[in-house]
Amino acid sequence: MKREKRYPIISLATVAILLLTRSAFAFEKMDEKYLIRVGNPEATEAITHYFSLACPHCVLSTIREFPKIFDRYVKDGRLLWTFHANPSDVNTVRFLICLEKMPESRKFSFFWNVLGIALADEEELPFLLEEQSRLHGHAISGLADPDFLKRAPATLRSSEYLNQEGVPGSVPSIEKDGILVKGAPTLAKVREILR
Repeated sequence: MKREKRYPIISLATVAILLLTRSAFAFEKMDEKYLIRVGNPEATEAITHYFSLACPHCVLSTIREFPKIFDRYVKDGRLLWTFHANPSDVNTVRFLICLEKMPESRKFSFFWNVLGIALADEEELPFLLEEQSRLHGHAISGLADPDFLKRAPATLRSSEYLNQEGVPGSVPSIEKDGILVKGAPTLAKVREILR
């Protein structure tokens, strides 16, 4: 007796929903020069962490949780973690300007130091960012000058990024394999996502 091959049947509605869900999150991320990558580029797992320096919850949860995530998943090479700014405020754009020409090897240290000053007085922050960029080998000035900000490539790219459909509107949030999870990335949340 010959067995008949069975093929799974997927309805057209299911296919449409899958395609719409996938394309709803299809947007062009910020250029590499604006990203901060931590971990093994050849890792089998990758997570993108969306944040804003204007979001106290983003800043504080990253300071509190990322060291735990790093120790558990990034340090051993299993996970590549990408910090991706959501440049919807002027200080996050200023931060991106500082990253434009910064060597990859200094970006994470710069970012970590900036987290420590991010909640400073908004008028003081441009000067603190300039100081941190100088300390990280890439002196930059003019971050408090509105004309400088208007001409900066990071400002234009930020506008292009934010005008796309589907960019994460809620920060902090994380993305893995095109699926966006809102809320601060905690060790427990990352463990659940990586299962």
